Amino acid sequence: MRYQKLATLDVQIDDAIAWISFSDAPTEHSSELALEELTTVVQQLELDVTISVVVFQSRHPDIFNAQIGGSSCQQLDGKFNVRNEDAYQDFKALLTRIGQLPQVTIARVEGIARYGGHELAMACDSCIAARGKARFMPMETAMAGLQQSDARDSLASIYLGAFGRDYGVGQVALGNRDYGADQAEYLGMVQRALDPHEMGPYVEETATRMAQSHTAKVASMLSHVITPAGAAAVSLA
Repeated sequence: MRYQKLATLDVQIDDAIAWISFSDAPTEHSSELALEELTTVVQQLELDVTISVVVFQSRHPDIFNAQIGGSSCQQLDGKFNVRNEDAYQDFKALLTRIGQLPQVTIARVEGIARYGGHELAMACDSCIAARGKARFMPMETAMAGLQQSDARDSLASIYLGAFGRDYGVGQVALGNRDYGADQAEYLGMVQRALDPHEMGPYVEETATRMAQSHTAKVASMLSHVITPAGAAAVSLA
């Protein structure tokens, strides 16, 4: 399957691994375009039996992604509120589709992953974060203080369903701040926090090892670790 050149994404296929890189300047692109292009790529991945592993990463040194899904919200009185309900729900639906892809998905986070970028990383089966560089903040923590039921359900799915942390939702919601790699690992938001120089070799070795399994085998494995809430928890240690 051929993946075309896109404005906000670069897709490279290598030995059953899809390396999906956000562009060098993610803040220059509209959130609508980024959402549209990522949706197109996910649709292709859902049908691509030649891909076993998908790695989301960024070529920007300081930003993993902080904008996808962001234009559906606006900041009022220091809080984010949904201004485009359709776009917001489209983004939520896309996260669900990413979580249900037949491939193993890995988020390689070496910069800021706030709001939509954070939720995208959390939708992956595994998230690997760089110490001193990765910063996480959930979208819902800044949106009306978790007053919306879908916000509470989303965080519960991420932190309770995926990682089994009975205190994760409260810690993140009450903190309402950025978390570094080590704190995120402690809270169960990421599987591994590594020094920056360890990130590349670790992710490449892990992706290669996982890709050696046949796609059908990977899909079967994922079907057994998907929680009722719809969030996957895969240990790639």
